[in-house]
Amino acid sequence: MRKTWLMLLSLLIAGVGCSMPAPFRETIETPAEQIETPVEQIEGEGLRWEEDLAAHPPPPQNVKVVDEANGVLVTWEQPIAVEVPHSYSDTIVHYRVFRRLASSADPIEIGTTDQLSFVDSEPPAGLVFYHVTAVHEGDVESSRSDEADVVVGGN
Repeated sequence: MRKTWLMLLSLLIAGVGCSMPAPFRETIETPAEQIETPVEQIEGEGLRWEEDLAAHPPPPQNVKVVDEANGVLVTWEQPIAVEVPHSYSDTIVHYRVFRRLASSADPIEIGTTDQLSFVDSEPPAGLVFYHVTAVHEGDVESSRSDEADVVVGGN
Protein backbone atom coordinates (compact mmCIF):
# COMPACT_ATOMS: atom_id res chain seq x y z
CA MET A 1 0.00 0.00 0.00
CA ARG A 2 2.78 2.42 0.91
CA LYS A 3 4.56 1.77 -2.41
CA THR A 4 1.34 2.52 -4.28
CA TRP A 5 0.98 5.88 -2.50
CA LEU A 6 4.61 6.73 -3.11
CA MET A 7 4.24 5.90 -6.79
CA LEU A 8 1.08 8.02 -7.07
CA LEU A 9 2.79 10.86 -5.24
CA SER A 10 5.80 10.72 -7.56
CA LEU A 11 3.46 10.76 -10.60
CA LEU A 12 1.64 13.77 -9.21
CA ILE A 13 4.88 15.60 -8.54
CA ALA A 14 6.09 14.82 -12.03
CA GLY A 15 2.76 15.97 -13.44
CA VAL A 16 2.19 12.74 -15.33
CA GLY A 17 -1.42 12.11 -16.22
CA CYS A 18 -2.95 14.79 -14.07
CA SER A 19 -3.96 18.40 -14.21
CA MET A 20 -5.79 20.69 -11.85
CA PRO A 21 -9.42 21.51 -12.68
CA ALA A 22 -9.76 24.88 -14.39
CA PRO A 23 -11.14 26.76 -11.35
CA PHE A 24 -7.97 25.96 -9.41
CA ARG A 25 -5.48 27.00 -12.06
CA GLU A 26 -6.26 30.71 -12.09
CA THR A 27 -4.15 32.93 -9.88
CA ILE A 28 -5.10 36.27 -8.39
CA GLU A 29 -2.58 38.75 -7.11
CA THR A 30 -2.78 40.31 -3.69
CA PRO A 31 -0.52 43.15 -2.58
CA ALA A 32 1.36 40.81 -0.27
CA GLU A 33 1.77 37.74 -2.46
CA GLN A 34 0.34 35.57 -5.21
CA ILE A 35 -1.99 32.82 -4.12
CA GLU A 36 -3.82 30.12 -6.04
CA THR A 37 -7.50 30.18 -5.33
CA PRO A 38 -10.66 28.80 -6.85
CA VAL A 39 -12.14 31.52 -9.01
CA GLU A 40 -15.47 29.81 -9.63
CA GLN A 41 -17.90 28.63 -7.04
CA ILE A 42 -17.89 24.88 -6.69
CA GLU A 43 -21.34 23.34 -6.42
CA GLY A 44 -22.75 26.65 -5.14
CA GLU A 45 -20.65 26.75 -1.97
CA GLY A 46 -18.70 29.75 -0.72
CA LEU A 47 -18.13 33.25 -2.04
CA ARG A 48 -15.82 34.43 -4.76
CA TRP A 49 -13.13 36.93 -3.70
CA GLU A 50 -15.06 39.82 -5.28
CA GLU A 51 -18.32 38.77 -3.63
CA ASP A 52 -16.65 38.56 -0.24
CA LEU A 53 -15.12 42.04 -0.69
CA ALA A 54 -18.53 43.43 -1.63
CA ALA A 55 -19.90 42.36 1.76
CA HIS A 56 -16.86 42.37 4.09
CA PRO A 57 -14.07 44.97 4.32
CA PRO A 58 -10.55 43.59 3.86
CA PRO A 59 -8.23 43.39 6.90
CA PRO A 60 -5.23 45.57 7.70
CA GLN A 61 -2.05 44.35 5.99
CA ASN A 62 1.52 43.49 7.06
CA VAL A 63 1.10 43.42 10.83
CA LYS A 64 4.48 43.53 12.58
CA VAL A 65 5.39 43.37 16.27
CA VAL A 66 8.53 44.34 18.14
CA ASP A 67 9.30 43.86 21.85
CA GLU A 68 10.59 47.24 23.05
CA ALA A 69 11.46 48.70 26.45
CA ASN A 70 8.03 50.37 26.85
CA GLY A 71 6.02 47.37 25.62
CA VAL A 72 5.20 45.62 22.36
CA LEU A 73 4.94 47.92 19.35
CA VAL A 74 2.31 46.66 16.91
CA THR A 75 2.33 48.27 13.43
CA TRP A 76 0.32 47.62 10.26
CA GLU A 77 -0.66 49.05 6.92
CA GLN A 78 -4.08 50.11 5.71
CA PRO A 79 -6.31 47.48 4.09
CA ILE A 80 -6.17 47.11 0.32
CA ALA A 81 -8.35 49.49 -1.66
CA VAL A 82 -11.63 47.87 -2.68
CA GLU A 83 -12.36 48.46 -6.35
CA VAL A 84 -15.50 46.34 -6.67
CA PRO A 85 -18.91 47.76 -5.71
CA HIS A 86 -19.42 47.22 -1.99
CA SER A 87 -22.00 47.82 0.73
CA TYR A 88 -19.82 49.54 3.36
CA SER A 89 -18.07 52.87 3.71
CA ASP A 90 -14.40 53.15 2.74
CA THR A 91 -13.82 55.41 5.75
CA ILE A 92 -12.04 53.66 8.62
CA VAL A 93 -13.07 55.05 12.01
CA HIS A 94 -10.54 53.13 14.09
CA TYR A 95 -8.58 49.91 14.39
CA ARG A 96 -9.08 47.23 17.05
CA VAL A 97 -5.94 45.50 18.35
CA PHE A 98 -6.11 41.98 19.78
CA ARG A 99 -3.65 39.86 21.77
CA ARG A 100 -3.63 36.08 22.09
CA LEU A 101 -1.41 34.01 24.33
CA ALA A 102 0.22 30.87 22.95
CA SER A 103 -1.70 28.86 25.54
CA SER A 104 -5.08 30.17 24.38
CA ALA A 105 -7.21 30.05 21.26
CA ASP A 106 -9.19 33.13 22.30
CA PRO A 107 -7.83 36.60 21.58
CA ILE A 108 -8.75 39.58 23.75
CA GLU A 109 -9.13 43.15 22.59
CA ILE A 110 -6.40 45.27 24.16
CA GLY A 111 -7.23 48.63 22.62
CA THR A 112 -8.35 50.81 19.76
CA THR A 113 -6.57 53.53 17.81
CA ASP A 114 -7.02 55.69 14.73
CA GLN A 115 -3.31 55.37 13.95
CA LEU A 116 -1.38 52.62 12.14
CA SER A 117 0.42 51.59 15.33
CA PHE A 118 -0.33 50.67 18.92
CA VAL A 119 1.83 50.00 21.99
CA ASP A 120 0.80 47.14 24.26
CA SER A 121 2.25 48.63 27.43
CA GLU A 122 1.57 45.60 29.63
CA PRO A 123 2.28 42.50 27.55
CA PRO A 124 2.61 39.18 29.34
CA ALA A 125 5.96 37.39 29.15
CA GLY A 126 6.34 34.58 26.64
CA LEU A 127 5.05 33.94 23.14
CA VAL A 128 2.27 36.40 22.26
CA PHE A 129 0.23 36.79 19.05
CA TYR A 130 -1.38 39.98 17.75
CA HIS A 131 -3.91 40.75 15.04
CA VAL A 132 -5.80 43.87 13.98
CA THR A 133 -9.21 44.66 12.48
CA ALA A 134 -10.42 47.86 10.80
CA VAL A 135 -13.76 49.32 11.88
CA HIS A 136 -15.47 51.33 9.14
CA GLU A 137 -18.25 53.92 9.42
CA GLY A 138 -21.51 52.27 10.46
CA ASP A 139 -19.58 49.94 12.81
CA VAL A 140 -18.71 47.51 9.99
CA GLU A 141 -15.65 45.51 11.02
CA SER A 142 -13.14 43.92 8.66
CA SER A 143 -11.97 40.37 8.90
CA ARG A 144 -8.90 39.73 11.06
CA SER A 145 -5.43 40.51 9.80
CA ASP A 146 -2.87 37.77 9.77
CA GLU A 147 -1.34 37.21 13.20
CA ALA A 148 2.14 38.40 14.06
CA ASP A 149 4.00 36.93 17.02
CA VAL A 150 6.74 37.99 19.38
CA VAL A 151 8.50 36.50 22.40
CA VAL A 152 8.09 39.08 25.14
CA GLY A 153 11.05 39.31 27.47
CA GLY A 154 13.10 37.15 25.16
CA ASN A 155 15.75 39.78 24.38
